Amino acid sequence: MSEIKKNILATLAYFDLFNYPLTTDEILLYLPAKCDPETFENALMCLVIDRLVYHFDKFYTLKNDYFLIERRVKGNAKAAEMINIAKKVSDLLIRFPYVRGIAISGSLSKNFADENSDIDLFIITAKNKLWLARTIMHCFKKLTFLVKRQHYFCMNYYIDERDLQIHEKNIYTAIEIATLIPLHGDTVFEQFYNANAWSREYLPHTCLRLTTAKALKKSALTSFVEMLFHT
Repeated sequence: MSEIKKNILATLAYFDLFNYPLTTDEILLYLPAKCDPETFENALMCLVIDRLVYHFDKFYTLKNDYFLIERRVKGNAKAAEMINIAKKVSDLLIRFPYVRGIAISGSLSKNFADENSDIDLFIITAKNKLWLARTIMHCFKKLTFLVKRQHYFCMNYYIDERDLQIHEKNIYTAIEIATLIPLHGDTVFEQFYNANAWSREYLPHTCLRLTTAKALKKSALTSFVEMLFHT
């Protein structure tokens, strides 16, 4: 079997772990090696003919189960709703002291959600202020339980702008980096992607999503609070 076919199968196998079929463009995007489109399309067609890959509508999967397609379409529609909510949540959280960047992560960043999904957020904090920023934000999250909105505020990954590189280097973390949807902090996310250029070794076809991030603007109140904590 050719290397390109093995790469296609490996890519589909990874996402099949999450019962998530892929489109042609998505398979190419997540391939672990460079490949020209014509060679890729021919290899994919051969895998379908050999029934190693199943083709339903515009999606491909290793499982002969059309339910997965229906699940994905429904999940994509739900994700569009939740991404709009996530943007409003991030507009609030970016006002918190020492928060320098916010991105959507987890399944929502891969354009999937269901009735049990949370809004997972990736937070970049000011230098040497990670634990202080995290404590303030999680004190706020405790209050969201009172109105049963805690699943909108899952700040589940924090990094400090002093050290933006993700040190665990593998295909999982590379995909997580590539699929982040930055919402606030265009400059710090540009620095983040530069610090994690290693991820392109795993996903050479991926591109950055900096255009989705707003420039950081801190209010006078937030700046004042930061000054108080600094002193």
